[in-house]
Amino acid sequence: MPYVQLVYASKAQPEITDAEVLEILKISQSTNLTRRISGVLLYVNSTFVQLLEGPESAVTEVFATIAADPRHRDVTLLEQRKTDEVSMPTWAMGYFSPSMTEQQRADNPTLLKLEDVRLICEALPARLGAPFLELL
Repeated sequence: MPYVQLVYASKAQPEITDAEVLEILKISQSTNLTRRISGVLLYVNSTFVQLLEGPESAVTEVFATIAADPRHRDVTLLEQRKTDEVSMPTWAMGYFSPSMTEQQRADNPTLLKLEDVRLICEALPARLGAPFLELL
């Protein structure tokens, strides 16, 4: 089955809190499982960079929802490509933010450490991984 990988960046509205981002993540992870979407989300200095991957119609629908979400502004599609396999097939959505504590990461294995995110992004095709590495 052909898949699509999509990377976008956006700015968070100033009033969004870390707790709200984690709640969005929790809901997204549940929804992504049913849609067979995987990926990784970084949130650093009020900037989101996210890789969404999975069936094209599902990824396109999720991206349209994000682009219309008032919690995001300046949504920019950075890269989109078709592929025969996804890079993160076992994740509904991995997440990194420097504001996450070690205890939060220990309680939720999808909350990633900086060194893990860097390794993951370096392993991605260069055009997919570059926006993440620039943010780190």
